[in-house]
Amino acid sequence: VLTLPGKKFDATSLRELAGTSLDDLQNFKHLELPKDWNLPGIKAVFELLGMAPGEAHTITQGSEKPLQAMLQKADEITRRLVQAAHSLRSGIVFWGQDVVEGGHLAGAATVLDAAKVFFEGLSVYTSLGKLKNFRHSPQEAETHAPALATLTQVESLLACTQQLAPVSAWLNTAEGALPLDHPWQEQLKVAKLDTLTALRGTAGQDVAANIRQLAPRLHSLQKDYIHLYADLHRKARLNMSDDGRKKALQHDSRLKDLSTLSIIEFMPRPQLIAFQETLARFQGCFALTEQELEKSPVCPHCSFRPALEPNIQAANVKLDALDEQLDVMRSGWANALLDTLADPMTQENLRLMPEQEQAAIAAFMESKALPSPVSTAFAQALKELFSGLVAVTLSSTMIQKALAEIGGPATPAEVKRRFAAYVDAQCKGHDPAKVRIVFGGTTEAK
Repeated sequence: VLTLPGKKFDATSLRELAGTSLDDLQNFKHLELPKDWNLPGIKAVFELLGMAPGEAHTITQGSEKPLQAMLQKADEITRRLVQAAHSLRSGIVFWGQDVVEGGHLAGAATVLDAAKVFFEGLSVYTSLGKLKNFRHSPQEAETHAPALATLTQVESLLACTQQLAPVSAWLNTAEGALPLDHPWQEQLKVAKLDTLTALRGTAGQDVAANIRQLAPRLHSLQKDYIHLYADLHRKARLNMSDDGRKKALQHDSRLKDLSTLSIIEFMPRPQLIAFQETLARFQGCFALTEQELEKSPVCPHCSFRPALEPNIQAANVKLDALDEQLDVMRSGWANALLDTLADPMTQENLRLMPEQEQAAIAAFMESKALPSPVSTAFAQALKELFSGLVAVTLSSTMIQKALAEIGGPATPAEVKRRFAAYVDAQCKGHDPAKVRIVFGGTTEAK
């Protein structure tokens, strides 16, 4: 040991010695023999690192193996201390809350920092010669034992939250899928609170103990959700048989009849559209399994979320109701047509229709039942009838007068032109598509 005024250099401070000026070195006071082995301090550090204290004696006999083990363990603990302190300062978040804040580990980062400095300092003892100048006392080593216990607790908490993360993430998604007022939501709320309280208050327990305490309850909630979700899914979604019924309704002759009749202006078309949209919203899904729900709390096939589909009723019951509604709609539309046909003005217009169309409408009025199927021609005839037909009567007297104005013999083309001009004049002011020519009488009636 080289002793200078106010400073001593031993095997652990060779780098500092190399940076000392030559003038200072020439003024050294004296040389001292190295101290004897600090076995109590070395043993205390070995024990702190989880090594057998007895290995310290082999060092005095020239074995470097325990020294290398000490350095390796100290380096590993230093790394763990740095990571743990960083986690405490960053916050260990579980279910959206920092389980460090307000818990038994709040403020523990300072303790870990002090221990890190101590274990980091052991790295200077890289040889037996340097270790012989080991300056830490057993009492100093023992002061860091609580820090290592805290380190274990932090790592236990981290491991616990990491292992519970998948089920907590699963439950978070499930929470968003169910209505807020569902009884399961209250169970989850209580479980969250209890879990966070347990994580904040757990001290001195290992990972397995934490998992044994918390995991069963969360997994039980998961199982309950799977059962209730599957029941709701069966109600809200069509099975294979019901899906076939839906397709049959979409191609039902009654629905086709209503669609054909919807070209008539006063028919309640919005009612038909609402029916079709309601039927289209019925989704068939019969592939969901519990194994799929264990992976994700929402059906991967139809993305069913009960929260977005309130007042869930059995799909087959809804299909029965729609089937009955279709009968009611068809009957209601038929009655509306019959009521309109009974109007005297409509009856007056009916005589303006072609005989074939008059016969079809008359048959409907007599039977009071729509033809099945309702043809496009039948619906078009009713549309024209209700659209305001105009009767233009051409009397034989006026036709003769119009043609007589030609005077003398005339070509066929001239007769046709004159007659066409006369018809145009009588129909002036009316939509040609709604005009019906009626021959008869001695004077024209517009």
